[in-house]
Order: sequence, then structure tokens, then C-alpha cells
Amino acid sequence: VLIIHTHATESFEPYTRDYFDTEFPFRTRDSSRNMVAVGAVLAQTLADNGISVVHDGTLHDYPAYTGAYDRSEETIRAILAEYPTIKVVIDLHRDAITEADGSRVAPVAEIDGKNAAQFMIIAGCDNEYFDMPYYIENFKLAALLQNSAEVMYPGLARAVLFDYRNYNQHITTGSLLIEVGSH
Repeated sequence: VLIIHTHATESFEPYTRDYFDTEFPFRTRDSSRNMVAVGAVLAQTLADNGISVVHDGTLHDYPAYTGAYDRSEETIRAILAEYPTIKVVIDLHRDAITEADGSRVAPVAEIDGKNAAQFMIIAGCDNEYFDMPYYIENFKLAALLQNSAEVMYPGLARAVLFDYRNYNQHITTGSLLIEVGSH
């Protein structure tokens, strides 16, 4: 498994309370407080279960947000060339869910009596604008992971978003974007 972060600087408000701090920036280069930290936990959990993992913590969205997907594609291709046995590529993100009135949403599920951030898998599909030769295989993997999570931890996984999006999922089979939590 390869874990990368196109938007590595995405971060979470660090407190649980009844309101959101509208001044909190939701991005940081501190990899102990952004998506790289979440990726490190996922990588360690997979490794603890016997799955080989390469975790890349490159900040593809710094110093410029624009072009981050082009930069992460270069990283993915280089790592796949070095480790050709990689079967799954996870681009790990933090969602940003906002209601029409501007209020933010924190998608959580209660798991074993504790609140946990829900996650959502995005699997892009092909149309006349994208060249996505692996989109059916990627969607099958997304559905399998979402279903497995629902069986093991009901409510933890949000519905798979299957839409006309690319997110570097044209590179190889097993490519998924996973959004964890929100702001």
C-alpha cells in the first residue's frame, strides 16, 4: 500500500466543542498536526496487521495549492517505479463539509462508546473527458472497503462518492482518495 497526501497541509480544529473557531486556518505544515500524522497512524495500523506500506509525507500543496495533483502524480509514479508490487494507492485527505448557511459539519460516528471521525472514499469514473482505464476496479475496491467498514464499524464509513473526478486515479488500479473527518 502507498499512502500519499496531495493536500498534506489539511488539518483539523484541535478541540471538540459545540462551535467551530472561524479563525482557525485548517492548514498547517506541521506534519504532526496535519494529514501526514493521520497517514502515519494508518500506515502503522496496516503494518501492525502485516501489510507492507510506503508512506510519503511530501507537502504537495505547499507552497502552492494550485498544481498539487500534478506534483502528487509525479510522486506516485516515482514510488510505483521504485516499488512495482504496490497494489493500493491511498491519497488521504481531510474533508471540508459546510452547510449552505456557512456552518461546518463534523461527520462522526460512535464506535465502542467513543466518537470517531467518519471517512468517505472517492472513486472517480470515466467519461469523454477523462482517461480513467481503471475506474471500475477502483470502484470495486472502494465498495469493498466501505462495505467491510460498515460490517465491522457501522456508521464509520460515509457512502462512496462515485463521480466524474480524477484525483490521479488514472495511474493504476487500487487508487482511491479517502477523506477523513472534516475541518
